[in-house]
Formats: sequence, C-alpha cells, structure tokens
Amino acid sequence: MTELKKPKITFCDNNPDVVNSLREAFSAESNVYFVEGNILDYARDTIFSPANSLGFMDGGVDHDYVRFFGIKIQNSVKEVFAARPEGFVPVGAAELVLTGHETIPRLILAPTMFEPMVIPSYNIFRSFRAALKKYRKLGLEGEIFTPGFGTGIGHVSAEDAAKMMLMAYQSVFQHNEAE
Repeated sequence: MTELKKPKITFCDNNPDVVNSLREAFSAESNVYFVEGNILDYARDTIFSPANSLGFMDGGVDHDYVRFFGIKIQNSVKEVFAARPEGFVPVGAAELVLTGHETIPRLILAPTMFEPMVIPSYNIFRSFRAALKKYRKLGLEGEIFTPGFGTGIGHVSAEDAAKMMLMAYQSVFQHNEAE
C-alpha cells in the first residue's frame, strides 16, 4: 500500500516528559518536530485539541485556547458540537472549527473523553486518529501543531500517550486507513 504525503506536524507541550516521549516514539519520522513550551507561542495553520465530547473548554490546553482566541471559540465549538445528530462529538470523531485568527485559522477538536475524567490510553489512539483523518479528509494544507493527548486531565502516562499517537499516525499515513 502506498504511503500518503505526510504533513509537517509539530508536537508542542509544556510537559518535558510528554515532549521527550513523543520525540522517542516518532524518531523515524522526518516530517515531525518537537517543541517544549506553550503551543500558542509557535502554532500556525491548524491546531489540534484533545477536547471532551461536550465541548467544555475550561480545563487543560482548551482553557489556554479560550484565553488566546477569546470566548467566541468556546461558543463556536458548542455550536458545531450541538449541530451533530448526537448533540456531542463522541470519542473517535473530530470536528473542525474556524477560529477567525489570521495565523491559526483552524482548530480540529477530537475528544479523548466524554467529560473531564481519567481515560484509557486507547482513547488517545481513537481521538488522534480522528483528528488526522479529519485534516486529511478536508484536504487541508499547512502545518499541524498538537499537544500531547490525554496526559493532563486524562492522566495517561507520557509514554503510553506517545505510543497511542504514533499508532494513530501510522494507521492514517502509513496504512492509508480510509475515512
């Protein structure tokens, strides 16, 4: 099976253990980069969020996104999530929200949990895969900036999260997993 063209992805997280685990997991990938720090200091094009299914953005990196983009991003997320047939975004699905920001115009939210809670590591695989598939399906271009998924409120270890994110990446870009 032919590999897909891979976008440039920068993992950016405040937690050095998360960054180091991701660096180790993705060491064979030449299109993947790593930064320890605030994702909003570096991001452009598309940013990922390991959200919750209800669209609450009052914790973790989502809280930083609301402070950066303003409360309008929370309102936009709630509208997009509520418009789904279920009225929420389940783990394993993702949605795009336009931010209105010149440098970071796109936010892809892929819930790792229904509501803020401790999660199994497999949720990270499902949510990160959903975010990557959404990016691919929409034919988006430019860079992706993403934090580690599930390592804050979800309480998944940095090593387990990195392994799940790598598996998701491989399923989308190396195994050409269909939508």
